[in-house]
Amino acid sequence: MAGDTVGFGVNNYASYVVPIDPATGAPIGSGGGGSSTANITNAASTITAATILAANPLRKGARILNNSTAILYGLYGPGTPSALNYSFVLGPLTASPIVPAGLPSYEDVPFGFTGIVRAVWAAANGNALITELT
Repeated sequence: MAGDTVGFGVNNYASYVVPIDPATGAPIGSGGGGSSTANITNAASTITAATILAANPLRKGARILNNSTAILYGLYGPGTPSALNYSFVLGPLTASPIVPAGLPSYEDVPFGFTGIVRAVWAAANGNALITELT
């Protein structure tokens, strides 16, 4: 097939393009297949910015769950997360994955992202539960 990408999308919706490795035919950044290992870690909440997920070129996916009563501000890549500088915001963990304020309590790290994730909480109580798939 001509081209090195596969696109998804219909009508006026934006397409999501996945680069393809011509040698293997696998999507680049996917590791070429499914995950066989889940590494579960715990990051204590803090009111100063901290790395909660280290860079990992073998990462195929990750989920971050805010197991705290405070809001978590997360940032993909280097930098200092804050209430004014963030990639995602997670609400406090409740019985439902969506808290009353409408904020989710978990974040699925975007497909193909293998860099660091940093976070800061509005108050230091609880932790983040992180599952990284490799």
